[in-house]
Amino acid sequence: MSSFTTIVQRENYLKPTIAIIITEIIGLISFILIFCWGYKFSGGFGWRDKPGQEFRLHPVFMSFGLLFCQGTSIMIYRSLRFLSKIKLKWLHIIIHSIALLCTVFGFIAAYDSHVLATPPKPNFMSLHSWIGLGTMGSYLIQFIFSFLCYMKPGFPMNIRQYIMPFHRSFGLGIFILTYSAIMMGLSERAAWYMTCWTVWGYFCSEMLIMNIFGVTTSLYVLLVLVIITNQEWIRKEHNT
Repeated sequence: MSSFTTIVQRENYLKPTIAIIITEIIGLISFILIFCWGYKFSGGFGWRDKPGQEFRLHPVFMSFGLLFCQGTSIMIYRSLRFLSKIKLKWLHIIIHSIALLCTVFGFIAAYDSHVLATPPKPNFMSLHSWIGLGTMGSYLIQFIFSFLCYMKPGFPMNIRQYIMPFHRSFGLGIFILTYSAIMMGLSERAAWYMTCWTVWGYFCSEMLIMNIFGVTTSLYVLLVLVIITNQEWIRKEHNT
């Protein structure tokens, strides 16, 4: 391999690496913002004995799991070029497992906060909840199906190769649905509970945090999609 080719490859690796680092930093900022919102306002976090505070764990778990962890796992094959693909595959499934676990806790937090409230509130009425349920169901199906196809020893390679494009497209679709559900939930929360602007007509600190969270979340999702859809940054087989 010529030195020129080596330099070109290093530059091709450097660009996605820098892009991924920037994207991860933005994703962490987004998560820190939603965590600070949950911790600072209306009494902070709680569990089943405090349904109102338990609800605040819902956006925290969902943002970390379905957004940040899912985005990180999607980008894993564009980074860590020094690792073999089998190691990246295990990292991919481990991060997705963490995302799935967070999703379960996030769902419980939202469900409990409704049924344990006084008086109880109905569940699954809003568009946010419908899109969210569809996203969680799709994510679970994708997780189980992908685990059986790509982690089970002896699964036919030709079938793996055939379904890979569908696996990738469906995964990106779930990621976009996750973003849509988060934005819907954010808008609902702002409209129903943040009365500083709807009733009193001023811009409060809680609104500021949530708006910045929405902006950083949007930027994070956009950068993940740019990184994944850039064909020049796809890892080549000879680098495994």
